[in-house]
Amino acid sequence: KPIVHWSLATNFFLALVAIVNPIGKIPLWLEASQRESRGASRWLALLVVVTGGAILAVFLIGGQWILQIFGIDMSSFRIGGGIVILLIGIRMLNGDAIRVDPDDLGDGSHPFEEAKTRFSKVMVPLAMPMIAGPGSISTVLIYGSHSQSWADLAILSAVLVVVLALVLGILIVGHRVQSVVGTLVLNVFTRLFGFI
Repeated sequence: KPIVHWSLATNFFLALVAIVNPIGKIPLWLEASQRESRGASRWLALLVVVTGGAILAVFLIGGQWILQIFGIDMSSFRIGGGIVILLIGIRMLNGDAIRVDPDDLGDGSHPFEEAKTRFSKVMVPLAMPMIAGPGSISTVLIYGSHSQSWADLAILSAVLVVVLALVLGILIVGHRVQSVVGTLVLNVFTRLFGFI
């Protein structure tokens, strides 16, 4: 009978929540989903989280193998990902991290079609690297390599799903947060998180 290392799962949950930082996604999310209907906004949140989650799941299960195929070591991966994060941070400081043209809002025929149109424009940076970025990918790679059985890997996968569900829930209520704290506060936080 395989032994499940629950401390590994607990540490993985805490590390992933800290790295993914769901609250920190709210300013960018509001910018990405502006002028969308409620239905389209929910579909967009689902597309973003599922895409980011799929990338993390692939690296959780076979990340070391993927890096070996391309001859990439972890240090090089972190440097490359860090450059992407740097560019997005600079754009956040300037207040234009996400650029969405009015023509890209969709025709309003169906919320899912609207969401797909917007998703093609905001997949970067929302799904990657804000959810599946160098920090979170490194985290799932490290914890995945520490799993000693399929049971461990199954528990880590379940933890990943829980964290992604948390991110999805926060994105869905993001507009309510905006109505409470106001646009000015969120603009300040956008620039603050861009600096961080």
